[in-house]
Amino acid sequence: MRTHNPYPHGVPPQNSHVSDAIGQATRAVLLDHRGDVLAPLSPWDPASLAARSTIVEGAPPFDLPYEQPLHLQLENDSGRVATLRVARTGSLHFQGADPTRLWSGYSDLEDPLALVDWLSAHGAGPWVDPWRQWLGEHGVEARAAWRAHLPDSLRSVWDPKAETSIVSDAFLQSVLSALRAATHGDSVVIRVLLGWYGAGDLPLAARGAHEDVVRALLARFGFDAVVAVFPDLQSTAEQVGAARYLLNAGPLPPILRTAVDRLPESVRRDLVLAAGRLGESAQARLRAGLYPAPLLIAASVREVGRSNTVHLRRVICTETALFALDGTEVVRLEDGQRTALSMLLRESPMALVDGALVWRTGAVIQRRTPAGEVLPTAPAPTAEDVQAAEAITESWKATPTPTGKPSSPQPKSAKRSKHFTPSGPPLPSPFACKTRPSWIRQASWSCAISPA
Repeated sequence: MRTHNPYPHGVPPQNSHVSDAIGQATRAVLLDHRGDVLAPLSPWDPASLAARSTIVEGAPPFDLPYEQPLHLQLENDSGRVATLRVARTGSLHFQGADPTRLWSGYSDLEDPLALVDWLSAHGAGPWVDPWRQWLGEHGVEARAAWRAHLPDSLRSVWDPKAETSIVSDAFLQSVLSALRAATHGDSVVIRVLLGWYGAGDLPLAARGAHEDVVRALLARFGFDAVVAVFPDLQSTAEQVGAARYLLNAGPLPPILRTAVDRLPESVRRDLVLAAGRLGESAQARLRAGLYPAPLLIAASVREVGRSNTVHLRRVICTETALFALDGTEVVRLEDGQRTALSMLLRESPMALVDGALVWRTGAVIQRRTPAGEVLPTAPAPTAEDVQAAEAITESWKATPTPTGKPSSPQPKSAKRSKHFTPSGPPLPSPFACKTRPSWIRQASWSCAISPA
């Protein structure tokens, strides 16, 4: 599903960015959406890759909030040149070696199947070949088959363009209004949406991005409200949709885990059985999620803290603490406590430099003590710069708005952001980090370290 980018940044997509980066590269590696290496792409054929990576210039860029794109990392002897994010929708996103040099959204490829063919022929077949079923004429047929399961109350308001174009907030609201007018209460609306989400006999891996429109509609009710309906599901399709909803949520952090743990044993068992229609792999994942194995920490290992998202990134360890990105926060885990030091909405390498925690926010280098205190950079910022940094940091810590959307900086803070300027020479990218743990364990939602 395509949406407008809620945090627009970057530059307009241009073909020259891609072709220039490919021309500088001497090899390419395929990564998954987490950055784990899947396969090297060989033989290296830059001319044919550039010819098959042409985008439709001039169209509004868009976001793909539910996609997990493959990363085509372009490299040469000096390191990473650029990363091309390739989505199953036939869309492309570009980010240069400099984290601030990136496109303001995804763009459509002129010929998505041409790039899929190139990737398949150069070692990425197991990952990209399934995409053919959603592109070209196959995609038209797949969307028509899915549309056959459309709830009757939506046939008069549904726009097939929502399956391939940017979906507006107004359209989603009109769909919910039509459902509410035809049913009695939000719990019934949720059941109808779950039934639509679970309709058909396709395994999870064969379901296209157009079906994520239903996921976006369910998101408007909140996780707890959706899960609360699970004991009242009345059809297999609704149970399959509920299983799929939980699978999409991924490993559940503590804040969401409570709602699932309250489900009766019989409901969890029915959901696992229903997940069999999504494939054996999906069923196994759901079983592991609903019946997690207990976390056993060896006596020689000390727990330093617990993640809120089950996804710690950019981990740095000291003798007593662990620093990482946890969702959109820079956190310190120490003595069993989790402390949020700052918000960070864009991925950045982190490092410990002369006792200070360092990361990058746009063109600005942030330096903080391990306790979170802002340190001056070189050249030293003015008092107004420090005040602006603190004001924006505090505004991002504000309580989320009732709509569930992240609260953004207030106008006063946003105005102060104009004082942000590059501070000193840029650090190496990625930042060198010489302090590494001898052993890190990330299981369930707990993280522990043991000394060397």
